[in-house]
Amino acid sequence: MMTTGRRKSWLFWLLACGATAVVILMVFGSYQLVLEQWYIHRIETSTTEETQLASARALGRLGSVRGGSYLLDKYQSEVKTEKLSVPGPEIYRFAWRIFECVRNEHSDTFIFSAFSEFEKPVVRSVALWVRAIWEFVMASTVEVVPFLETQVGQDDPCKRRLCAVLLGGLAFSTEEAKVALIRLVGSGDPSVRYYAVKYLEMIGPAAEEAAPALIGALDDILPIRFYAAGALEEIGSKDAVPALLRMLEGDPDGGARGAAADALGRIGSRGAVPALARALENDSDERVRYSAAEALGEIGVVSDLVLDAVRRAKKQDKDEEVRTAASEALEALRGLAE
Repeated sequence: MMTTGRRKSWLFWLLACGATAVVILMVFGSYQLVLEQWYIHRIETSTTEETQLASARALGRLGSVRGGSYLLDKYQSEVKTEKLSVPGPEIYRFAWRIFECVRNEHSDTFIFSAFSEFEKPVVRSVALWVRAIWEFVMASTVEVVPFLETQVGQDDPCKRRLCAVLLGGLAFSTEEAKVALIRLVGSGDPSVRYYAVKYLEMIGPAAEEAAPALIGALDDILPIRFYAAGALEEIGSKDAVPALLRMLEGDPDGGARGAAADALGRIGSRGAVPALARALENDSDERVRYSAAEALGEIGVVSDLVLDAVRRAKKQDKDEEVRTAASEALEALRGLAE
């Protein structure tokens, strides 16, 4: 049995270890707070872009929500400043290019090469803040996903769009971010829905659980429904076939109808064959006829209906590319019939 003296000794050491841990946490927390204040001070007082960028990236690398909030506010104010004469879409296109590099190990090389496409200094300035925010996202803990999702719900459109892009970048490697991205397909902001759907298209089969939300997005505005069809094509969702058929036969936009035909071909829906044959023969948009011909060849149903439609398109269609696609589809079908 343990003596009273030994019990007291163990209790003393336990209390000492606990107190030491508390002190370490307090010191670390205070140290991080001091660093945050120092970096923010340097950002606010520096007169050189180089110092600002270095401090902003160092602040981002701390990974604290407070630092991330500050960087987002700086980004927002930079976008809104009067000196920013370039149109908003140019900035968001730049942000999009930056976060396309999420799967690229040499992201800095990618980003600096992307800078050369934008000659206006103010666009570069905004992009530097975007880069610092990405440092925060990569350094932060799991709490960054709910933080970004909260920011998407804010009133400011600058933050909403950028945070949607950030979540999209994280969704390639983080399940929590992917789930949040799927929720954004139902956002009230069309630009947020656009980024959510576009990133889900890029993620592809790994975003299989997004299919119900993407099927709903087939009724959204352009270009969202166009990319929703592309995402469903990449996922290969058979549940999407009825909605894609409605799009193929009833959407007023030729590009959207063509995207539906592409998706039906990739999914391999034999039930879509009659509608695709009709589209090949009757649709007024050559993009739709081209996609329908490719889809019929890809699905590979050899029937009189299909063969007659493909042969007529090969001989009679007024568009050369459609005739070529029909010819290739016919060859594929003949190969299957042999």
